[in-house]
Amino acid sequence: MIKLENVTKKYGSTVALDSFSINIHAGDVCVLVGPSGCGKSTSLKMINRMLEPTDGSIYVMGKNVTEFQPEILRRQIGYVIQSIGLFPHMTVAENVGLVPSLLEWDRKRIALRVKELVSLVGLEPGQYLEKYPRELSGGEAQRVGVARALAADPDILLMDEPFGAVDPINRDNLHTQFIKIQKDLKKTVVFVTHYIDEAIRLADRIAVMKAGTLVQYDTPEKILSAPSDSFVRDFVGTDRTLKLLQRFFVKSLMRPAVLTSGTEGMDIANLDELTVKQEDSLEEALSKMLGSRLKKMAVSDDEQKVLGEVWLEDIEKVAYKGDLS
Repeated sequence: MIKLENVTKKYGSTVALDSFSINIHAGDVCVLVGPSGCGKSTSLKMINRMLEPTDGSIYVMGKNVTEFQPEILRRQIGYVIQSIGLFPHMTVAENVGLVPSLLEWDRKRIALRVKELVSLVGLEPGQYLEKYPRELSGGEAQRVGVARALAADPDILLMDEPFGAVDPINRDNLHTQFIKIQKDLKKTVVFVTHYIDEAIRLADRIAVMKAGTLVQYDTPEKILSAPSDSFVRDFVGTDRTLKLLQRFFVKSLMRPAVLTSGTEGMDIANLDELTVKQEDSLEEALSKMLGSRLKKMAVSDDEQKVLGEVWLEDIEKVAYKGDLS
């Protein structure tokens, strides 16, 4: 879907990107991660021709990007940035419907699309469509920014530090929402961050960058279990095992409920501290189990009914092996 081939970007004698090559498959979330100044955002901005390479070639959907008029190319690619970039004089509905309006969709189609997307990012259309950006929290505004990027149903979504300006709680909520959206829509996403934990949680493949070069390009599991060199090892951190557990979820290890006779389907509304959810990561489950000093924990649904249980020994096996086998 996206291919960068020996791409170099120079500013005078300064090399921002040096013979950078990467192939991103359709439907994948590719996260570019690395320290500040390593060329992440530069790479991203060349995909939609906000910047032009000094050398090398970039292909989108099998065509060299130079074959597209820049404005036509950008209308086919969703773009989300850290500062969000909502127009302050436009309502949420007008911001989200901007690109479809430029593409001359009819009003009814735009209105339906706007409502659909505002709901998709977890906001209630009746409460938010007529609000202005100044009336939104940082997390709400960022959700609107994602909705706007998806408005024309692009195959490709570029995201440049999209959640970096929000607080940790809102960032975690945005991660959860993004994962749900991507599961449904399967867009090809190029995502820039300098947070390795964010990369591990969201990516199908991670490109670790250093000083304008690609150091390692692989799945999060491979990067965590087999870093290519000392730079990647240090960048990932010493808690690689715990980070690896972020990639696996409780539902993959859930056993039938045998905590006590008849626990399956039991109402446990008053025992939240003793339960986990199917969609929780194994890292979250491990943290909760260690904090409660439990060797097994009930798994509940949104109605607080027991579905099964997860065992500490099963989580330990995944941490040791690096997979679910």
